[in-house]
Formats: sequence, structure tokens, C-alpha cells
Amino acid sequence: GAIAFQFGIANDAEISMEIDPGTFDSDRLKGYLDIGLNRFSLGVQSFDEELLKICGRSHSLKDVMRSIEIIRQLQVDNFSLDLISGLPHQTLEHCQASLERAIAIAPKHLSCYDLVLEPVTAFGKQYQPGETPLPNDEDTADMYRLTQQTLTSAGYEHYEVSNYARAGYQCRHNRVYWENKSYYGFGMGAASYVSGIRF
Repeated sequence: GAIAFQFGIANDAEISMEIDPGTFDSDRLKGYLDIGLNRFSLGVQSFDEELLKICGRSHSLKDVMRSIEIIRQLQVDNFSLDLISGLPHQTLEHCQASLERAIAIAPKHLSCYDLVLEPVTAFGKQYQPGETPLPNDEDTADMYRLTQQTLTSAGYEHYEVSNYARAGYQCRHNRVYWENKSYYGFGMGAASYVSGIRF
């Protein structure tokens, strides 16, 4: 309400929210829709139960499928799935299986990120780049190529390094950065970029 009052929001604005499996039910998602959110990015990360445990996710595969069921029940058209490659013990076969499950779900958008280890996190302290059980650079590059080939063959456009979309469903938020457009950020730690100045 405050942002709409101060700045205005376009009638056709894409208002996106990142949500994790197992953190919402049908009523909560309906509430988000009722206040104007119209795009959701679901942080699946993997469709492999063991990999979810290894990477410390609080959700299970059951949570993932239930969340997707809720999204379908409420007929949310514009939703994305987030996947991560380069996880400990992950193989090309794991990667292929997750991609195939994602394609079968038929989201309008997929974000496929390579694992980045942040030293200050518990995960970053547990694993060191280049060491087992993390895949080596050659394997993660193969995962990237596999992802690109699999998703583009399934009709997704590879429009940004880590992002794939059906026609007309490229994430507007992502494109702002790549097209060097201005944006405002609100909240603790938020950053803005207006008229060539970052603040």
C-alpha cells in the first residue's frame, strides 16, 4: 500500500514472490493472490530426497509435490521452479532426473543455479570448493550443458545465464539487471540503482 501510494504500481505489473515448499498452504497462497501477487518462484532445489537432506533444506520431496499441487489447485499460471546443480554427491543422472521431473510439471519458468559456497555459512564451512564430495569443475560444466540442452529441447528459451522461460514468461525482475535499468529496493539491506547511481 505504501509503495503504491508513493510511487504507483502499473496495472500490468509483475509482482513476484519467492516461496519455499512446505511454508504455505492453500489459504496462505490464496491470500498472496488476493493482495496482488501474480508470480511465484518455488525453491525446489532438487527432486532427489537425499540431495535435499545433504544440502540442508528444511523441506522434503513430499513438501515439494504438495506445494506444486496447491499452485495447480489455485490455477496459478505464472510460476517458476528453482533448481541447484553442483551439490555434494550430485551426478549427471541426478541432474537429468530433476530436469525431467521439472519439465513434466510444466512451469512457465525455470531457474537453474550452480551451487555457490559462501564461507560464512554452515554449508560453506562444511564443504570446500574443488574437494569431494562436491562435483569437480568439469562435471558441473557438464551439468550446465545438460541443463541447457534438455530445457531448450523442451521448448524453454535460455534468456539469461541461469534462467529459462516459455515464450512471454521471462522474469521482468531478472531482465531489469541484464538490461541495466533502474530499480528501487526496499527493506533492510536493500539496494537501489537509479540514474546510474547505486545506493
